[in-house]
Amino acid sequence: MNGFYLIKNVSHEGGALIEVFFDARNIPLTIIDLQKGDPLPSPENVKLAIVMGSPDSANDTTEKITTELAFIRELIKRGTPYFGVCLGMQLLAKAAGASIIPSEIKEIGFLDSDNAPAMIDLTDAGEKDPLFKGISEYRPEDKNPFHTSFRVFHLHGETLKLPLPEKIELLAQGDDCEVQVIKVKDKPMYGIQSHCEITAATLRSWHEKDADLKKKNIHHLLKEYREAEEELYNTMMTMLKSFLKIAREV
Repeated sequence: MNGFYLIKNVSHEGGALIEVFFDARNIPLTIIDLQKGDPLPSPENVKLAIVMGSPDSANDTTEKITTELAFIRELIKRGTPYFGVCLGMQLLAKAAGASIIPSEIKEIGFLDSDNAPAMIDLTDAGEKDPLFKGISEYRPEDKNPFHTSFRVFHLHGETLKLPLPEKIELLAQGDDCEVQVIKVKDKPMYGIQSHCEITAATLRSWHEKDADLKKKNIHHLLKEYREAEEELYNTMMTMLKSFLKIAREV
């Protein structure tokens, strides 16, 4: 066992492209499914943690969430490489001292509140962070002359309260929801609010189970997915390649 863990907060929100990335490199990931009652590993045995999303809130007082927050706080103390997606990002933020609040605009799907493609923009810190090394190379058509931007898929109704605690760095922001990618300062620990890991199969599965997605036409969603598919794939693979390199250098 190499100490690389993918933690699912709910069974249907797996790693998708994240698992594809590690499988292609013959790097085993131990899957922990908290919904099925799998126990979290001992923090000292974790060399890399990827924590996925869920309809849960980081503010829940359930045993599952309180135990997970304690686990992540211990990972922060140890500086364990961490990549959190959606709830996984909010759990990291709360464990690092941030407050989680309802979003003014609930972000759902591939489009923003203006019905334009949902994009997030790297901040100055994000442009310099090694996690995003190489992303601008496949965005030559990017119209933003100051910051790299890329498409994402959203499925969340909560966000981080501003201003952020000093130990949390903002790496990417959005128009409808400002906090999109964070890092725990001076640690290899990242969180992304949106989803770049999805596949068509993921989208169909989530549409069957998520109340907010059910309100949207699945055929429209799949069309929007096909339009964004290549960019989502490139973004996810680039971030994971960089994250793995960062983790191995710790």
